[in-house]
Amino acid sequence: MEKRFHFQAMEWEPIKNKLSIRQVDGKNITILNAQFEKGCLVERHQHANEQVSYVLKGCLKGTVGENEYLLKEGDAILIPPNIPHDWKALEDTITLEVFSPTREKPQFND
Repeated sequence: MEKRFHFQAMEWEPIKNKLSIRQVDGKNITILNAQFEKGCLVERHQHANEQVSYVLKGCLKGTVGENEYLLKEGDAILIPPNIPHDWKALEDTITLEVFSPTREKPQFND
């Protein structure tokens, strides 16, 4: 069944220091907005989900596998399943994240 939502009307949910999300789950896909405050570090991790990250605003620097990336507004990256990756927000940043299959809410250490 379809599910209509409006991200801007949803509350931000803090999931770690300097990182909040707004998440919607379907049967086989998760889509979320992520809001990184400048300096936020998402430590190296991996998961069984394929992931697409699209930067709506701001800038992230990180490593996917062995490759380093600088993602700015308008940039996107596809991360295959089980590939280690990490990110640091170089400025206040908002991304759109898509995961398949669905993903539980991320849990990170502060």
